[in-house]
Amino acid sequence: MIESEDRKLNLLPYLAGLAALDADFRERFLEDPEYVAREHGLYLTEKQVRNIQALDPAQVAEWLDHFEGHIGQPIMAMSAW
Repeated sequence: MIESEDRKLNLLPYLAGLAALDADFRERFLEDPEYVAREHGLYLTEKQVRNIQALDPAQVAEWLDHFEGHIGQPIMAMSAW
């Protein structure tokens, strides 16, 4: 488990990838990012938690739909996460 932000690892892409692939995970992550990250043994800074909580879930879903429209396939089809 990463317990300190001294470890210069960016864990947000991992969680964002999961959120892009799984709508239920995305809902839980946007609602309580710190708790969900800790469920995965990960640490988020206070700033990261605030930034995630400031996102509008409807806008995130809209952006993902828009992104899929541009790539011409569901995100799940290109999953490397």
